[in-house]
Amino acid sequence: MDPGKIIKEFRLKRGLTQHNLAELLDVSPSVISYIEKGKRNPSAKLLKRIREKFGIRILIDYTSIDQPSKEEAHKTDFQGSSAPTEAFPPYYASYNYMGTDFVLIPIARNHLSPSGEIELTGEGKVQLAFRRDWLRRAGDLNPESLILLKVPDNTMDPTLLEGDMVLVDQSKKTVEIDSLYALKFENRILVRRLQIDPASGEIIIIADNEKYHPLRINKEKLQVLGKLIWLGREIWKPSII
Repeated sequence: MDPGKIIKEFRLKRGLTQHNLAELLDVSPSVISYIEKGKRNPSAKLLKRIREKFGIRILIDYTSIDQPSKEEAHKTDFQGSSAPTEAFPPYYASYNYMGTDFVLIPIARNHLSPSGEIELTGEGKVQLAFRRDWLRRAGDLNPESLILLKVPDNTMDPTLLEGDMVLVDQSKKTVEIDSLYALKFENRILVRRLQIDPASGEIIIIADNEKYHPLRINKEKLQVLGKLIWLGREIWKPSII
């Protein structure tokens, strides 16, 4: 089901006209009409307004209207499937540009909230676009399981440099030998290489920068956020005068 049909189904279930819904979302009725007819996709801004007004989310190219949390369940009686990721709010949307579908992935802060949860930069408004066909080729990646992080320091130098952007798949938490992972550590998110000690079964947390010593931790205490699957790097930075 395309997003226009999803929105129309939701609107009719609420007993709203296109004009009513347009007023609630602060857009013109023609916008709702075009979306429902499949002539345009809803923007990320409009999807966020729908979430804020009705407590629901719409994922473009998905077939469900989901309730993001139990706390917001009273805001809507439209039942949908449960979200596969609970670490952060769903700020995912997609758009089509010149026939190519893109998915917007939010960027997380390097510091966790006081309750230990992931916080998004700009409340999810700061995003990078990835081609949907690339996500499929990279292993049929689910956009809802993906989050972007900036490498905060030089501990992974020369493999990863400070300021590098990495894409993390939160569905991949099983430790694979000599792979890179994002970890929850105290109130921070770290990027490290993980290895398994075959003798003790302990996890060895390795910083590629030789100035930092490896750490050992029991597997039960390890908090893996996800596996790194992509790296982005600026090769030119303007000088500051």
